[in-house]
Amino acid sequence: RQPRPPVIADIHDNIRSGQNMKSYQIVHAGLYEDALCFVDRNHQWNALDDAGLPEFLVGADYIMPFNDDKFVRNLELTVQLDRPAHLYVFLDNNMRVPDWLRKDFVDTGVDIGLDGATTEWHPANSLAVGAGKSIDFVFSVWRREIKQPGTIKLGGVESPVIRSEGFSMYGIAAVAAE
Repeated sequence: RQPRPPVIADIHDNIRSGQNMKSYQIVHAGLYEDALCFVDRNHQWNALDDAGLPEFLVGADYIMPFNDDKFVRNLELTVQLDRPAHLYVFLDNNMRVPDWLRKDFVDTGVDIGLDGATTEWHPANSLAVGAGKSIDFVFSVWRREIKQPGTIKLGGVESPVIRSEGFSMYGIAAVAAE
């Protein structure tokens, strides 16, 4: 079985300089149950129930952003795709839908979960292993069809609907278009 070529080639933001040691991470073919969500938290992506992650997302390339970038309203991410793709954004259901997402993406009607690690803001959270275990937040899966290789711009997020319930930065994944 041949390894799949990468779909996501690169990611840049407009807030960190090239000298910064911290960066977003691209995980090639790495979206599975219990995959880490962010570079600055130990939260994990999971299915909402024991049926598992949606088949169209399993094994996708994905990006681990900074969860703290949820506070950067003027954030601009530049994602470089090496081939035609289905580009996905996972938006926390407690977040207002930003204009850039509503304009360029379609809500698939599919949701996935975030299993939140223990943090100072959520001391009662703990991680579990497996699909549908310990889901703390629900995310809507949005899709955009990318017909040609190139760069795609993504923006910042809006304020949460209910701030006291917590909220997270969006996730990003891509699968080669067949």
